[in-house]
Amino acid sequence: MAKNVVNKNLIFLIIIIFVLIVTSITLVIYLQTDPIKEVLETDQILKTLIVLESDENNNGELHNQKSVLFTGVLMYYPVSRRVAMFDIPGNTGSIYSSLGDDGRVDRIDAVYLENGIESYQKEIEKILGTSIPFYLIMNLSDFSQLTDLLGGLRVFISSPIDTVVDGVHYLLPSGAVNLDGDKVCTYLKYSIPEETTAELQERRQMAILSFLIAINKNSSLMFNKKNFSYFEKYFQTSLNKDGLYRLLSELSVIDAERLVPQTITGALRNVDGKPLL
Repeated sequence: MAKNVVNKNLIFLIIIIFVLIVTSITLVIYLQTDPIKEVLETDQILKTLIVLESDENNNGELHNQKSVLFTGVLMYYPVSRRVAMFDIPGNTGSIYSSLGDDGRVDRIDAVYLENGIESYQKEIEKILGTSIPFYLIMNLSDFSQLTDLLGGLRVFISSPIDTVVDGVHYLLPSGAVNLDGDKVCTYLKYSIPEETTAELQERRQMAILSFLIAINKNSSLMFNKKNFSYFEKYFQTSLNKDGLYRLLSELSVIDAERLVPQTITGALRNVDGKPLL
């Protein structure tokens, strides 16, 4: 008799546990939100911070200190498929509250290098006066791999590049050319004495723009569910896999051909030995 009571209690306990598990799973699925859809419904403009970083020096050797090659904010309006891209130069100077207890005057990319993407995101939001809910980070080596997966990036080079800087030989053809991953790294990294900082920033803007165009042209390949896993691993983001898929899918239909990049402008001032914008 006692054995039957124990068996009934055990079965009852198993049923309760099973019901709790099913209920929990159902609640998680029901309460799970689509952050991209939520932003589009409330703000209508999809804003994304893009950071391209490198941990290589000019010789291609790895070092411990990262550097920021490019920072930009995409503002996309799905209704018209129009997009604006705001370049944030790394030497943009201000008093950044996230640096030190009382803040300090420095380059904005110092915020990223010292405190990471969350603090960097907040400081850029202050500069632009708008919230930026999403971010994408690509390391230069990952960007190179993505370039090859997308079949190269098409850029325009006004004059052929054949120069040696700090012992590194940079060689690129002129005209509208399709660059593979290695050549894109060269295109992003080289700097020659006669080139201004603004021209360097513009060149890097064009590389990101070409990257968006390449995603657009290869959307059927990239957004095939079976293929996407090959692409997603090259992006760092706060979004999960489904969120990243949705974000990149939205950005893939932008009218990149009509995009005119914008940049923060100002005067260079020397502050504590640093030229700040």
